[in-house]
Amino acid sequence: MTMPNYPTATMAKLLMLSPRRLQQLVADGVIPKVQRGRYELAPVVQAYIQYLRERAINIPESGDEDAHAQRTRLLKQQADKLEMENESSRGRLVTLGEMQGVWEKMISAAKSRLLYAPVKLAPVVAVEDSAAICKDLIAEQINEALDELSRELGEWSADSGPPDVGGEGVEATAETDDQPVVGPDEETVPRS
Repeated sequence: MTMPNYPTATMAKLLMLSPRRLQQLVADGVIPKVQRGRYELAPVVQAYIQYLRERAINIPESGDEDAHAQRTRLLKQQADKLEMENESSRGRLVTLGEMQGVWEKMISAAKSRLLYAPVKLAPVVAVEDSAAICKDLIAEQINEALDELSRELGEWSADSGPPDVGGEGVEATAETDDQPVVGPDEETVPRS
């Protein structure tokens, strides 16, 4: 049994397309035709529904995005740009260069403080017999360095400018002030 087929004008009217658009979809391989200017109803409707589904989930048929998708993307980018400009004018954003400078200063200060710790601790730790006391002395120096950094960061956020972290200063955040930096009070030196 042969399925009935319909002329271009009838099929275009059924799909709510112009005859020209229907022919474009045929040329693009979206819609099948039986013979010149004739179409079977079920395969054409199914192919057109599949085509519309793919477009609805933003899978471009020919690699080209439609104008609506481009407009939507442009509006989102413009809104994001405006939001960033507003945040910047309120002083809530800093540039990448400013942050890079702050991080470089903080890391340099931390490095200086950590490299200075052995010089300061060696004479004190050398005379101690207990590993627990040595551990406490080292932990105290680390906590002092972290506290300094914490104060510098607090001053920066209060002044809205980068901290001056030259010299020996690196500190912890306020949340770590009352937390131990090292493990529980056990001997940390391996027993022989």
